Order: sequence, then structure tokens, then C-alpha cells
Amino acid sequence: MRRTQILLASMLVSPLLLAACSSTPSSTAKTTTTIDPDVEQVIAAATAQAVAAGIPASSITVNATVSTANDSWMRFTVAAKDPTSAAFQPYYGYAQQTSKWSVIAIGTAQVGCPTTSSGSLGGMTTTTTAAGAAPSGTVPTDVLKSFGESCPPMNHA
Repeated sequence: MRRTQILLASMLVSPLLLAACSSTPSSTAKTTTTIDPDVEQVIAAATAQAVAAGIPASSITVNATVSTANDSWMRFTVAAKDPTSAAFQPYYGYAQQTSKWSVIAIGTAQVGCPTTSSGSLGGMTTTTTAAGAAPSGTVPTDVLKSFGESCPPMNHA
């Protein structure tokens, strides 16, 4: 019985191994690079945010990384395709997945940290939270740490 199983297994596996080692190109073979659909959604959301601010999509590079602390959070970066371009200042932000991926906070420094101000990044308005208010735009501390970021201590004057 065992010999039959081994013989049967080798008969099934051998053609697959030979096909894999074949040097003849296959007409159906394709080399593709796939991107995680969630990462793709965050890149699309960050790109849409940049375009809404007046930055042409064709002039930017957007990358996104999933948090190791909580996979419902990602950090993305937006930079000029041409590194010598001064068209806009590169920035980063965070996106969170609830029912869909949404950009939570963007900026150039201390993004996702609770603050008492709001500002503008090019044509994009950045919203932050007053101390003690609901954490809109605030990223959880463990998520920030997973990206090597932290928030400065809050001054309560």
C-alpha cells in the first residue's frame, strides 16, 4: 500500500517538477508583481488627497506600509517623482481602515499627535485635536511606535 502511494505521488509530482525546470518559455507564463489590495487602497486614497490639494498625480510617488502593531493602520509617504523638484514639500500621513481606508492625518512633522492647532499643507488643510477633545486625526501611540514615531509631551499650561 505504501509503495503504491509513493509511486502514485511521484507520478503526480514528476511532471510538475519537469515543467518547472523546463527552459522552454510558456505562452501563458506571466511575470507580475502584485500589491496588497489594502496597500493599493491607501496609495489611492493618499493620491486622491494630493490631487485634491492641487498636486498632479503624475508628479508624485506614494508608498504605504502596514503597522506591525495594528494592521488596520498604515503610514504613507508622498514625495515628488523627481527628487530635485521643489514643486511641494514631501509629507506623510496615516490611514485607518474601518469600513474602508480613510486618510486620518497628514503633515510634515508630528503627524497623528494631539495638538491644539490646525494648519495647512499646501492646499491641504490638516486637522488636529485640542487637548481633551475627541481624538479625530490622532493615531494610537502603539501604531506611531511601530513606525518609529512618537509624540512630544503635551504642555498643559
